[in-house]
Amino acid sequence: MNIIQIISIYTISGLTRGAALYGVSTIIIEMTKQSSVYPYETPKTVITLMSTGCLIGSIIGSAVGPQIIFKLGRIRSLRFMSLLILLVNILMFPSIHWVYFFVLRIISGISSVFLVTIVPQICIQQVEPKHRGIIGSLTNLNMWTGKFIGDIIQYLVCQDAHLYPVTQVFATVMSVAMVIMSYTIKEQTQQHSSQTAPQKENVWQTKYQTCFAVAISVGMCLGSTGFTPILQYSTLIFKSSFDSPKSGAIGAIITSGITTVSCFLALPVVRKFPRKILFLVGQILMMLCCLAMIIILYLNLSKKTSDNIILALTVIYIVAYSFSTGTLFFVLMGEIFPLHVKPFFVNLTMGTNMLSILIVTFIFPLMKQQQNYIIYFVWTGLVLILINAFVPESFNKTSEMINEKMMRRRNVLKTELVEMAKV
Repeated sequence: MNIIQIISIYTISGLTRGAALYGVSTIIIEMTKQSSVYPYETPKTVITLMSTGCLIGSIIGSAVGPQIIFKLGRIRSLRFMSLLILLVNILMFPSIHWVYFFVLRIISGISSVFLVTIVPQICIQQVEPKHRGIIGSLTNLNMWTGKFIGDIIQYLVCQDAHLYPVTQVFATVMSVAMVIMSYTIKEQTQQHSSQTAPQKENVWQTKYQTCFAVAISVGMCLGSTGFTPILQYSTLIFKSSFDSPKSGAIGAIITSGITTVSCFLALPVVRKFPRKILFLVGQILMMLCCLAMIIILYLNLSKKTSDNIILALTVIYIVAYSFSTGTLFFVLMGEIFPLHVKPFFVNLTMGTNMLSILIVTFIFPLMKQQQNYIIYFVWTGLVLILINAFVPESFNKTSEMINEKMMRRRNVLKTELVEMAKV
């Protein structure tokens, strides 16, 4: 597989996943188009409930993913899921009932999560170590590009709810492109051992204990920092900062646009700096933003002043996330696990991520804002400790070097635990 093919498949898969994600808000728009209430003014609990479909589907997809990949192989699994997401996008055109949409969102989550777990397994091992950071980062960049385009379309739908099918046209076009791409790579990649069905191995062996720790740590790092609800509900804050009935929709465009630009600017940074340094800088900056938000909320400033400051801090938070956690998540998924057990641990990483997002998304509307930010501050610090303790540095290292370092880390931790037990 040449570099053009690799970039193309990352671009199309990322855009397809992004198009699948943004459908939540368009469904809300479609369901409320007869109402005088703007969709971005829908109560937070309603948005939360409507958001769970894709997350639940993603968790299910992560759970069944290894079995499907071991059975069909990576390429055939990718083709099957590409066809499934195309079918789902077609079925979402008619407006029937919210339960109908909810079921389709679950199926969409199952199929689209495969795009961001299989593609790194197929592509990232076929490029030189110095290029892996950029290649892996393309998934995150293109996911947000897809959401950014979707948010622009949603803004148009806010003005005329009858434009709802336009949102699904974009998603369907991207899924058609994904199906075509999944078929074109078969003949050109089947000679690589990484594309054949991997041999199933017992992942519960003691030698893979570190892989479990790494998968859970990386998954928690992306999912439980509070980024998703902070970004999702920051659109509501725009209503206080800007006097416009469409301020929420405009806010969604601004936040997803900032994230997209930040992900693009992160590409050369990921190529030049070690992974752990980027994690450290990004996580600390995110913690500082949460701490500042906590202080602002406890100062009892006027609502407009408080919302404006929190909005500015949210933008900084988004940039920090995009330069570190969001981008490195997809890079590490493709780099750090042994090839023959990669399907299991990549899906465990994604499943942990989605479960964490589901939990924090439900927590956000049930608690006061300052309580949420306290939780995210503490949790981000905990995850930072786990990352430094378990995740090996993979910058400019071959797979063999990374796996050897993981084994050494396991032996060191085992020795330390034995010594602690003796004491």
